[in-house]
Amino acid sequence: MRKRDLITGIISCIIGTVCLTALLLTETTLETMFVWGTGYCLVLGISKIDKYRWWNLPENRNRRDAMLESESIEQQDELRVKIRDRAGRCAYIFGQYIICAVMLILIILSAWDILVNTNIILYILCGYLLLQLIAEKLVYKYISKKYE
Repeated sequence: MRKRDLITGIISCIIGTVCLTALLLTETTLETMFVWGTGYCLVLGISKIDKYRWWNLPENRNRRDAMLESESIEQQDELRVKIRDRAGRCAYIFGQYIICAVMLILIILSAWDILVNTNIILYILCGYLLLQLIAEKLVYKYISKKYE
């Protein structure tokens, strides 16, 4: 709903398009990396752009303004809680980036035949990453229902 979300979405779509172009135009051992990059960046970018577009529709502006006003009140009242939650969120996202970086390194090393049979490790890391994302959504819904 902020310009930052739109810019992040556009940049992610550009990176995803570059990965897709590289995937289609080149024959390399790094094709798996381009597939992962295309999927991740395009899905992330399109979802952020859609979120920005949806919140800026005329029929959703009142809800957006009310939500932004509510957020600003909460931020001023519970600043310490927000800072602690933000620090935890940053650590969580950093951990996800580390998992993605390890997966990328494994893909590159496997493509260059430095490591063999990394598929099991990649599947485990991918499953762990998906488990984290699903758990995040479930916990958020549970906590939201608890405080409604």
